[in-house]
Amino acid sequence: MKLSIVTVTLNNLTGLKRTQKSVAEQIWDDCEWIVVDGGSLDGTVDFLKSLSNQPAWWVSEKDSGVYAAMNKGLAHVNGEYVIFMNAGDVFHSKGTLAEVAKCEFLADVMYGDWIRVSAHHKEYCKSPPILYPFYFFADNICQQAMFVKTQLLKESGFDESYRIYGDLAKWRTMMLEGRTFGYLPVVVCDFEAETGLSEVDSVCRKNELKRLENEFPIGLTVQGDRLREYLVDFQ
Repeated sequence: MKLSIVTVTLNNLTGLKRTQKSVAEQIWDDCEWIVVDGGSLDGTVDFLKSLSNQPAWWVSEKDSGVYAAMNKGLAHVNGEYVIFMNAGDVFHSKGTLAEVAKCEFLADVMYGDWIRVSAHHKEYCKSPPILYPFYFFADNICQQAMFVKTQLLKESGFDESYRIYGDLAKWRTMMLEGRTFGYLPVVVCDFEAETGLSEVDSVCRKNELKRLENEFPIGLTVQGDRLREYLVDFQ
């Protein structure tokens, strides 16, 4: 089974180098690396030109945001499943993809555990082995710990009008569509928690969370009652 890795970056050469090293060191080699750079001016282009085997495809040009860049990379993905690893994020170990490949991929989205990395702290984050039907209406899983069936994403992609929560909007949509989610007993990534837009732009974060409530008014539907029941059961 071929896996695809898509990395979105903008003026983060140091982080991109860490991600590239992590990808290159994976002992599982049936994978491809796609890089979408938003027009960096920090030496990113020269670095990408200097690489020999990876990435399989890359581009450096201005875009309208992270989800536009992710969709752009998705168009060039050839693997059966795809994972999005932003510049600076790394796989947990050299054997991560080999461990992942040993698992049965029976669901539309396969997700694992992750390490949340901050300036002075590392936190092990364990995903629930079973997601209740409306999990993403109350919680989230690190995107860098999720492998998504490529064809499903290519059919509709991410909503590019979001700046922070386009992934959460996609997972909510998938749940409402009845897509399946399967657990991988693997620590997939070390995720940089303090560099993303969601950490530095609190106004945007609050506005988009409100937008999510309006676009997915689960509390106004019959499913809302079911959601409350599930939340009580799982707390």
